[in-house]
Amino acid sequence: DTNRDFLDNAELKRVLQKTAKAAGRPIDVFGMDACLMNMVEVTYQLRGLVGHIVASEELEPGDGWPYDRILGDIAATPATRGGDIAKKITARYLASYTAADGVTNSAVDVGRVDAVAKAVDKLAGACIAVLGDDAEYAAFNKALKASQRFDTKDFVDLGDFSTQLASRTTDAAVKQACQAVLSALTGGASPFIVAEGHKGVGLSRATGTSIYFPTAGDAQVTYSSLDFAKATRWGTLITLFQKA
Repeated sequence: DTNRDFLDNAELKRVLQKTAKAAGRPIDVFGMDACLMNMVEVTYQLRGLVGHIVASEELEPGDGWPYDRILGDIAATPATRGGDIAKKITARYLASYTAADGVTNSAVDVGRVDAVAKAVDKLAGACIAVLGDDAEYAAFNKALKASQRFDTKDFVDLGDFSTQLASRTTDAAVKQACQAVLSALTGGASPFIVAEGHKGVGLSRATGTSIYFPTAGDAQVTYSSLDFAKATRWGTLITLFQKA
């Protein structure tokens, strides 16, 4: 905050590329004890470099993670697989706070993020095709406004948005695409979101990962430089919605 320097997503990717190369393999669990970091865009940026990511959709209290308990778990069972460690971190984090603290935490399987990106791309394409229809635009707009958001209001919960839009649209392709996103996030034996929890007022519809979608104002110019924006039509959808 004082030196005005920070890790952006591109730099974070470069750092972890060097780390994985030095280790000779991807990192098992990459934890972000920071605010607002469990986003599809962040996970997609780190695909192939880490196995699982543990982070929060919402702000984190100043106490952060309960490292004594987390490191105690790892020390007690050092052979535990990365995915199971990620789940345990989420559980330990949530147990260390009360509802009054207003917290979220989730663990995601980075190996499944390509499937999520493909589903989001199809959803974006289906929405782009119908935004010119007044009724569908209204349904999309209402879904955006009704969806779970966080301290940074441009971040919307992807699962909740998909649920909200599916309940409002009358377009079969959009409805099907919403269901495909939900399936990619939490469906089947190998879901993207492997653990999730939330406590507190105003967080009841958090599902584990957020996505960028400002409801007012232009998209950040740097968004188009992200791997996720290059691989999907999500950024195009944001721009078209803002201009409609």
